[in-house]
Amino acid sequence: MSPRLSSSRLSSSFVDLVSDKESQAAACICREPAEGFMIHCCNVDCNLTEFHMKCVKMKEWIPMKVKWYCPLCRPRFKDIVNQWNYEFNRRPDFNMSHEFYHGDEKEDVDIETIEDEIVEEKVEKKIDEKRIVMKISKTIKDGKMSCEILTEKKKENKREEKEGILKRKIYDSFEEDDDKENITEVKKSRKSVQFGKKDVKFFEKEDEDYMKNYLSQEEEDKENMKVYQRKVNEKKKRKRNRGLAGKMYCMS
Repeated sequence: MSPRLSSSRLSSSFVDLVSDKESQAAACICREPAEGFMIHCCNVDCNLTEFHMKCVKMKEWIPMKVKWYCPLCRPRFKDIVNQWNYEFNRRPDFNMSHEFYHGDEKEDVDIETIEDEIVEEKVEKKIDEKRIVMKISKTIKDGKMSCEILTEKKKENKREEKEGILKRKIYDSFEEDDDKENITEVKKSRKSVQFGKKDVKFFEKEDEDYMKNYLSQEEEDKENMKVYQRKVNEKKKRKRNRGLAGKMYCMS
């Protein structure tokens, strides 16, 4: 495969190749056989067909659906497009109409007719919407607050709400029954337990001992708090005295 060519040599090689009748069958401007990565010119009237990617300074990979034109076709590509448009517009069957088939009949419909149909459809839709609004307002004025035009979603929401209320009522009734059963069981258990005089005295003594311990602990906490407060005050006083002594020393 030949080395890369400069832009000036590239264009001169193209001119030489096109003018040379003997080399019309060559695959590329390098006049070497087609091998490796090749690229095609998208112009159907191009005199050359394939080119080596390196010879035309292209990478070995290009995105799909991207049109590429060789250096000779690029300057006259605009003229090619303009000529094609001119020839296309001169065709006798070129007009702004489309053919539609209804069964076996062929109907010719132009763009203006299609636009009129679209506008007419939009107007009819607006009229239908206005009628619905007027019907709703009339039912409200007559005192019929329950509007007849309800969507399926609203109906479903109401149904779900009713089902939820019903389930809550059933659940609450079950809870009430459970509470009643629990209360009766507690009452029965209380009746079955009987305390004697000795048991009552034992409980009373336990309560007294607990209260004594609690009060003694409270008194002890108060004393500890007083001692702590005294220590804090003494520390503050010492700190204040040191500060005053330092000031007096500086003044002297």
